[in-house]
Amino acid sequence: MKISIDLTLDSAHQLHLEGDSKCNNLHGHRYEIHVEIVDYHEERDIVVNFHEIKKFFDMYDHVFLNDVVPFETTIENMVRHWAGTIKDMFDVSKVTIVGKETENCLAEYTT
Repeated sequence: MKISIDLTLDSAHQLHLEGDSKCNNLHGHRYEIHVEIVDYHEERDIVVNFHEIKKFFDMYDHVFLNDVVPFETTIENMVRHWAGTIKDMFDVSKVTIVGKETENCLAEYTT
């Protein structure tokens, strides 16, 4: 069984990249997040409650991401973190997260 949900987060962050990058300045994004969860436990009546997924992402909404996670807050690192955390938290078979940071930039990770 596969379920999916789309969410939007508004968050700020500041990167620490080498060179002269605009991303090293404090800035924000409206992240568009697509979550797919696959579970092969046929005995379950529900894969994951959609409300619980939304609740998980609430801790990343309207915050300074650098204060929430202990790593560089690139979109690549965020989708990797979200996918791994959701997979462990809900004991499911596979999680794919697509995180769209800008209109033209996104990252995808499957665990």
